[in-house]
Amino acid sequence: MKSTFLKPLILSFCVGALSSYLYADTFVAFHPKPKLQIAALDNFDKSLQKEMQKYPKGTAFMVDARTGKIIATTPQNKPMPKAQAPKPPKKEKTPPYNMNEEYIELL
Repeated sequence: MKSTFLKPLILSFCVGALSSYLYADTFVAFHPKPKLQIAALDNFDKSLQKEMQKYPKGTAFMVDARTGKIIATTPQNKPMPKAQAPKPPKKEKTPPYNMNEEYIELL
């Protein structure tokens, strides 16, 4: 009983493993990434780069595409410190009761 059930199972597993191994080349192929040519900066780009160095880091620019001049920049707002409310004066610690001394005379 066990052998009739295990033989087809083992056979199908072996056939599946062998076929996936044989046809793995159709699914996996290695292609090296093509190297992209990067063009050198032209005069327009160089002048724009020099102009941008005058402003602090993190500034956004609006540039005229025809002339290459900077039209507008984002305003550099300095972070304002948050105004803190003055601390209330500390209250003196007073006990919630008044201590009264009593003397009892014993016989």
